[in-house]
Amino acid sequence: MTRLVLFGAGLAAPPIIEKASASGQILAIADNDASKWGTTFHGYPVIPPRELTSLCPDRVIISATATFPIYNQLCALGVDSSLIESPLLAHRNRAHWDALKASQTGQRIFIVGNGPSLRTSDLQTLHDQRELSFAFNKIYLAFEETSYRPSFYLVEDDLVAKNNAKAIRALTGFQKFFPDYLLPVLGDPDEQTALFYFDVQRPEDFQPRFSEESLLVHSGYSCTYSALQLAIYMGFREIIFIGLDFYFTLPSQADDEVLTNEAQRNHFAPEYRKQGETWNRPYLDQTREAYILAKQVADRKGITILNASRSSELDVFPRVEFDSLFEAQ
Repeated sequence: MTRLVLFGAGLAAPPIIEKASASGQILAIADNDASKWGTTFHGYPVIPPRELTSLCPDRVIISATATFPIYNQLCALGVDSSLIESPLLAHRNRAHWDALKASQTGQRIFIVGNGPSLRTSDLQTLHDQRELSFAFNKIYLAFEETSYRPSFYLVEDDLVAKNNAKAIRALTGFQKFFPDYLLPVLGDPDEQTALFYFDVQRPEDFQPRFSEESLLVHSGYSCTYSALQLAIYMGFREIIFIGLDFYFTLPSQADDEVLTNEAQRNHFAPEYRKQGETWNRPYLDQTREAYILAKQVADRKGITILNASRSSELDVFPRVEFDSLFEAQ
């Protein structure tokens, strides 16, 4: 029987334990939390990571959400990378990322924010001009009014995914990205989906980071920042924002990280967020810091980032009129 060791004895582990137990013998569960060592978790002993290799497992399954750091930790402990398993590290997902690397070298792309300044007519222009684009979250609310569909779609926010899981799972016809920690919400990825590890820092400790490697995306408290990292990974030479208003009206009671919607209009569609729907607080100062880092990376690589939003409070990227981008075409 296949000898298994899992890594991670937390909230994400139980469904992975259940699935793993049907495919082999679970010897133990490793965890970095010393308070768990010597205890049992779902009937299995919890051990320090340093003891993992002495068990000589045939496979090591990551059963936690910190996939990327744990993968690096396991490699540092001497575990053969070919023995480490998780959906993020699966061959199909790695192949997906390999195919995306530099696949769009020399092209331009529009990153479509969902701010109030976004017009469905602008989306139709992108469609008519056959422009490549990144879009996010509830962009599908515009689909009935326009022929536009994004080239790439991303969701990373846990509340957006939970509140709209059925609609997001139904999306098809374009490349999709979401972090592996959303697997319990969005289900197993289809052939059009690439998983990534989402590196999120606490707002009070935020130091901007920019990923140029596969499988890893650093949070900038905006899905548009994630798209910047992916666009540069794919080799785009010109990146243009629209609908990036960079301004939010908060509810009257906004003391917590999770907010409850009242009657704010923060997006292109009036019905984008229903009364009483929960959403995560925006952190615009941290996002602006992240954009500054992205501009530095882009400038170093000779990549142009422009802001063609019809209304925007963001001052990091040069402004350009959206309609002027198509006059010569």
